[in-house]
Amino acid sequence: MSAWLRRPRRTDIRIAVERPDGSRIGISADRVRSPEQLTELLRAGLSGDTVGD
Repeated sequence: MSAWLRRPRRTDIRIAVERPDGSRIGISADRVRSPEQLTELLRAGLSGDTVGD
C-alpha cells in the first residue's frame, strides 16, 4: 500500500476492519496525501478517536 500511495497524486481510500471481538470499523479517506496520514487515520479509528482534516 505504501508504494501505491507514493504516486504523485492524492488517493481516495476505503478500509473496513473487523476486530476479533466482532466489532467493525470503516474508514473513508478522500485525497490522502501520504502513507503517514493514512496510518494516523487508522490508529485513530481503531482507538475510537476522531481525526479532522
